Amino acid sequence: MDLRTARPSYGSPEMSLYSAALAELARYAGLPFMGTAGASESKAMDIQAAIECTMQVLLSGLSSTTLVHDAGFLDCADIGSLEMLVVTDEIIAMARRVLRGIEVTDETLMLDLIDEVGPGGHFIATRETARRCREEIWVPTLMDRDPWEAWVAGGGETMLDRVRARVRTVLDTHSSPPLPDGAEERITAVIAAAEEREGVAGWGCS
Repeated sequence: MDLRTARPSYGSPEMSLYSAALAELARYAGLPFMGTAGASESKAMDIQAAIECTMQVLLSGLSSTTLVHDAGFLDCADIGSLEMLVVTDEIIAMARRVLRGIEVTDETLMLDLIDEVGPGGHFIATRETARRCREEIWVPTLMDRDPWEAWVAGGGETMLDRVRARVRTVLDTHSSPPLPDGAEERITAVIAAAEEREGVAGWGCS
């Protein structure tokens, strides 16, 4: 927590560090662990939010946290932000690429191709290079990598512009996939069993 206010600090390095330590303890005990990532104390989707979210997502991934929650939350989880959720999705994609690491095998080293191309040659036009690039190189969906001139010619949109456009697209086009056959009945049965066990009625949602 923030020692000045006693308010939880979702975006603090200590939160991610302690969550990683607890994930290790839970793994040792053979138990699942719920950690936090994708949240920030910032009040808007800004640079602070992006910094804190990136730190959390990467550390949660590196510590193999079983379940990660609070993605898209701002202001100590008092604000749910669709913009933050979209940005977190991009950060998660980057983190997943980092966690995949570098595969070192006979196939990826391509020593035969190195011999074939030889000194002074190039690999850029080979089929193997194209295939490995498609498999290895992560391509962003929101972040800009164009030179300045191309960025200006394309309208000069900022990251926040692209994030807001993505939010609008998702809201306009997304449809949730249906539950698998029998899933609703199983969920209802689990809730009913919990209500009976605890002697509490009305937990379920119609």
